[in-house]
Amino acid sequence: MPELTDEFVATLGAFKTVNEFKSKLRDNMKVEKKVENKNKNRSKIIERIATETKADVPDVLIDSELDKMVMQLRETIERAGMTFDDYSKHIGKSEDDVRKDFRADAEKRATMELALYAIGKKEGLTPTEEAVIKEADALVAQYPGADKNRALAYVEQVMTNEAVFEFLEKSVK
Repeated sequence: MPELTDEFVATLGAFKTVNEFKSKLRDNMKVEKKVENKNKNRSKIIERIATETKADVPDVLIDSELDKMVMQLRETIERAGMTFDDYSKHIGKSEDDVRKDFRADAEKRATMELALYAIGKKEGLTPTEEAVIKEADALVAQYPGADKNRALAYVEQVMTNEAVFEFLEKSVK
């Protein structure tokens, strides 16, 4: 390990001194802890909603969640330097087998999305059209190949979910 000196921390970023580096590190750790606690609380809220929500979820929504989950798995595998075919051979399962394994979680996720949407609609927690367009435009600018309509739908869902979680967190306290 190199010695922690002013010269060394300057190579790590825009730090002039070791104390400045340590201060920034402490601040970042506090932020990470807050995010971790927020995520734990939201997980508890999600579990409670999931266990208390009874809904007849259309297969098209479950299949959509399955598609997302398999796509995320493929991306993770590719980032690790493997192909999905190699991964499938390694675990001894086809994509259909993986989809079957993921089905219960996909149903839960689809149910959760329906519940969050219903809460958002009931409580009037939907974002403004202007806010959605602004965020979607920023997303499309960041990812030039992105489809504008999909970006709009995605941003609206994310913003609505965030508003619903904030509402639920205040309700729980």
